Amino acid sequence: MNMLISIAAISLFAIGSAAADVIRLRDSVRLATNDQPVLLRDIAILEGAVAEGFGGLMVRSEAVDDVVRIRVDEIRDLLDDAGAYWGELSLEGGMTRVRPPAVRADVVSPGLAIQSSSGSAAKSGGTGRASIDLRSPFELLDRGGIVEEIAERVIEAWGPESESIRVGIDSARLATAIEGLTTAEITVQGNVRGDRFQIRVGGSRADGRLSRARLLPVEIRIMETVPVASRELRSGRRLDPSDFTLESRPVRPSSVVLDLDSIEDRQLQVPVPMGHALEVGHLLPEIVIDRKDDVVVMADDGQVSIHVRGIAIEKGRVGDTIKCRLRTSDPRDRTAWFDAEIVGPGRVRLPRN
Repeated sequence: MNMLISIAAISLFAIGSAAADVIRLRDSVRLATNDQPVLLRDIAILEGAVAEGFGGLMVRSEAVDDVVRIRVDEIRDLLDDAGAYWGELSLEGGMTRVRPPAVRADVVSPGLAIQSSSGSAAKSGGTGRASIDLRSPFELLDRGGIVEEIAERVIEAWGPESESIRVGIDSARLATAIEGLTTAEITVQGNVRGDRFQIRVGGSRADGRLSRARLLPVEIRIMETVPVASRELRSGRRLDPSDFTLESRPVRPSSVVLDLDSIEDRQLQVPVPMGHALEVGHLLPEIVIDRKDDVVVMADDGQVSIHVRGIAIEKGRVGDTIKCRLRTSDPRDRTAWFDAEIVGPGRVRLPRN
């Protein structure tokens, strides 16, 4: 999304002066202790001298033993009262969840984990993996123990996009990882913004002995509106938008998300059963963007969607990543090039990561 903001700024604005300082609310924080007030610097990223000057602003006089939700409107009112001048200061974010100190790292009983279920209506995206239920990380914050810790790591990594994220943990593997533990601690291995990462679970047993660390895989999916086959579609069929309906489905973050405009007149290389979401691998590969073609550059961070006009530097098929530039940039300026995924004829999307 940082790339998107840069591109949008180049396309839409000519900024000749220094940008305002920024106060950016964090999505979730955990207090170190309950015996001190909550200050602005505890719940926000402060960028610039003016923003840092408000770091000592008291947001709560004392912490509590429960999750506190602090909305951006409240912070704006506090800054107004403190004499903030909005010509040199910008406030970003929606709501910060302030969580109490983690006084212990209790293990969670398997019954509180995400349950495996072959009959679940919400299954992990993609093929070739066991079915597991997918839950919002915010739903998991009340589960306690390891599950809560995992949810917090996901929310912190995904930020505003967390509302669209779904997390999948196999309850059987979780039970094995925590078996015999009285206390546990976790470390993250891998990219939390990827399709899958691992949690390394360690801890101590009732007799005080340290347990051998175990790895627990965590699946990540993001809810996207995708084409879903409204009927059984045979291999070789030329697609028409009437072959599909648009539905919200969990997909891998690395997936190329197709839309109805992108698939018209494309040919299937494999059959697609009724009710299945269309993926890039179902389509017969063909060049859909040539070098110097006009393209629409799309990006979406879960809250803001931006479309700008660009030019392809390379040719490619659906699913390929190619170099592009904005129409407003100098063709000789190679630093203005950026990578984008092809999602259809004349349409590219900025990667999420």
